[in-house]
Amino acid sequence: CLPTSPHISPQVSLLLAPFLGGEHLRPLSATATLWSDASAADSLHHPHECVSLPAWRLAIAGEFVKEAASPLEAAALSGLAAGEAVAAAL
Repeated sequence: CLPTSPHISPQVSLLLAPFLGGEHLRPLSATATLWSDASAADSLHHPHECVSLPAWRLAIAGEFVKEAASPLEAAALSGLAAGEAVAAAL
């Protein structure tokens, strides 16, 4: 059973606190979705590991963006690239 929004928000606040100077700001809402199978059948064949939108400080990551030796490797490389893209936009 997945936790509902009232149970997730305090946890999100704790996770974000170090990045907010130790301040515990409670999100207005938070949700979690459990997918039984989220494997992509094919990739976007994007030239980069993530889709980066610097103007919005946003990056889209996942194993579906660019092919790799395995879905796990694709997801990991995509997530790392997304983190670096967003950090560079800050």
